[in-house]
Amino acid sequence: MIAQTGSVYLTLCVSVERYVAVCLPLRARSICTFGRARTFVLVIVFLSFCYNIPRFWEVTWQDTYYEEVGNVSSVVGTELRENPTYISIYITWLYLVRI
Repeated sequence: MIAQTGSVYLTLCVSVERYVAVCLPLRARSICTFGRARTFVLVIVFLSFCYNIPRFWEVTWQDTYYEEVGNVSSVVGTELRENPTYISIYITWLYLVRI
């Protein structure tokens, strides 16, 4: 999800840069600099990571022992994932704003 969020916003940045290059060709060299591009990429990576931090606590591992096969690990949702407020605000509304 971190990569997906970063990909969406990096695509948006490239689109804005191309818009500036086509619509404002005389000012494009002063607006679209290497330093600004690097800053935007670093900010996008940081914000993408920060936005997706709660996802690390949505699930946990649960080990179950079966005599036929031995230990089996499975992914189980935590209380956070079942919280109606979390679902409403983070998963529904913030996901809508993110994309």
